[in-house]
Amino acid sequence: MESDQNERKLSLERLNSELNNMKNMRNRYVGVISKGNKTNDDLQIKLKQISELKIKQELELKDIDDLIITQKSKLDSKSSIQSLKTNLLSLENERDEISSQIDLLSDQIRTNETTLARDNANLEHNLKNRKNELTEKISNFEDELKDKKLFLTECDSLLPELEKRVTELNLTEKKLSDESRKMKPIIDNLDKQNKLLNKEKESINKNILQTASKYQTITNDNARLTDSKQSYRDQLQLLGYDESLEYFPNISAILDELDKEYNSLKSRVNLLADEQYREIYTGYKSFSHRKNQLQKERNSIIEFINSVDSDKRKAFLDAFEKIDKELRHLFSKLTTKDSGIHGEAWLELENEDDIFTSGVSLMAQFPDKIARESTGISGGEKTVAALCLILAIQAVKPAPFYVFDEIDAHLDAVNSTKLAEIIRERTVYSQIIMVSLKDTILSRVDNMYGVYHKRGITKILTYQPTESDVKYAKGMQIK
Repeated sequence: MESDQNERKLSLERLNSELNNMKNMRNRYVGVISKGNKTNDDLQIKLKQISELKIKQELELKDIDDLIITQKSKLDSKSSIQSLKTNLLSLENERDEISSQIDLLSDQIRTNETTLARDNANLEHNLKNRKNELTEKISNFEDELKDKKLFLTECDSLLPELEKRVTELNLTEKKLSDESRKMKPIIDNLDKQNKLLNKEKESINKNILQTASKYQTITNDNARLTDSKQSYRDQLQLLGYDESLEYFPNISAILDELDKEYNSLKSRVNLLADEQYREIYTGYKSFSHRKNQLQKERNSIIEFINSVDSDKRKAFLDAFEKIDKELRHLFSKLTTKDSGIHGEAWLELENEDDIFTSGVSLMAQFPDKIARESTGISGGEKTVAALCLILAIQAVKPAPFYVFDEIDAHLDAVNSTKLAEIIRERTVYSQIIMVSLKDTILSRVDNMYGVYHKRGITKILTYQPTESDVKYAKGMQIK
């Protein structure tokens, strides 16, 4: 409830802030309107001044026309006619200039009036629409503000009741906790008594089972003896003894011996064997069913693992073949001599049957030398083989840019030149940043940056080779 109230307060503050922003925007547009009105008044004043100037020039033009007419009437001699004609011509030219200025000012006045009317109409239309939008938004915000205030008032009225309810619940919780602590010893005592009763119950059940087993055994023995008796009688009848046999007075002693023998045998025979057999049989059946399920799950898991291993092996071998092919191409290109002889390099699996736990060997055979593993070649040869391997790997899965730090340090001028050509070809697809001190590399770059120290301060030089520099570096003759 408190979090909801805080959210409502934050929303109310945000609405107040937006309302203030809208009011400020409204004041700003009112200022723009007043400024536009002031500009309109200034333009009206300028138009009035131009109109007055136009009237004044028209009056001057009229005076000039009158003066021309007057001068024409006063012409009485041929000598003065020429001078008056000259004056008349100058006055007419001046009149034409004033007329052209009047036309230009008239056009300007019409243009300014049209522009002013259009701007006033647009400004009035835009300000009216904006005013209506702002008025509607302010009205909406005020309505929402009233709703928020009403909700806050309701929350404030409900807050004391909720706090009282929370206090009551805390007291109830404390009371229940105290009662629980008091009842714990009683519950422990009852648990002990319950355990003792369960043990006694188990003992009684065990005795009942033993008694029932004995009763069943006696019943079975009795039935078996009855059957034996009947069988013996039938055998006697077959032998011709139809009458009852003679009674032996000491038969009880024989029966006692037989009972002792029976009791001794009974203590050594498991009377619960049948019940235990049923339990074991049921358990074996359920375990057998579970075993079959686990076997199916195991087979599906093994099949999935085999498919994953197959895909993994296929992906590895595909990548291995691509890298090996690219490695052969780059190594032969980098080690080709003027005579056309070139070296060879390739990858070998240490154990093709178990490719994921065994290793991969890099074999290299430079011109006029025997093939060796990369661990048994010289430092410069290791550099060439390692560079070819790195570039082969990157050719299979190129990156957007590379950073190399003096990878040509152990290469001679010929190999450095070939390496520069290979890296130059790779710049079509990727951006390469390389640190080098050899001119065979630096002459083929697009941009070069040099770093040096002067008086303890790091200085940086930038140089961009021209096409002539590149051709010169390649040994071409420039005409």
